Amino acid sequence: LVFVPSPIAGEHYVRFGFPKNRLDVMPEFIEAQPFLSGSIRGGDLPNTFNQERPFRLLHIGRLLRMKGLDLLICALAGLRNSGRSVTATIIGDGPQREYLQSLTQKLNLDEAIKFIPWSEEASLASAYADCDAFVHPCRFPEPLGRTIIEALFFGRPIVTSKNSGSAWAAGDAGVTADMGSAKDLEMILTRLY
Repeated sequence: LVFVPSPIAGEHYVRFGFPKNRLDVMPEFIEAQPFLSGSIRGGDLPNTFNQERPFRLLHIGRLLRMKGLDLLICALAGLRNSGRSVTATIIGDGPQREYLQSLTQKLNLDEAIKFIPWSEEASLASAYADCDAFVHPCRFPEPLGRTIIEALFFGRPIVTSKNSGSAWAAGDAGVTADMGSAKDLEMILTRLY
């Protein structure tokens, strides 16, 4: 028996010849204790958007092309160009950092997008608590990002790509955009906004 993090991951195993009856889905676990320090607790968080401040998006993860962060940056530019007050925090490190920061500058989003290096889980609690939505615009059918589980722990809505393990995990707490489409992501974020 092989445990996979989502049905999407299981489909890949089956495509490569693994017997479907020998697969079982077991999503990743998260250790909640690091997130429960101090006054930040999932149940204590505001669950409505405050219109007196920008709508705050968050992404946490490796800065890789397959994660689709350029799509998020382009979608954010579209939202802001149409007059919506939206910001994003991107936490993580990876080979696309310079490219993503350059794209941010090119689209005049320096004040709207903040890049923060990777942190330990305990220090991520305030980032999850401060966002209005968690965005995971992957370019491939990712099995299941651990950060999706963490964002759900904080009661945050998930915006991710269709046909991904993240979409499966988010369920009714998520909305999905066409994989690889900045325009569709912008449309979905506009609706969420």
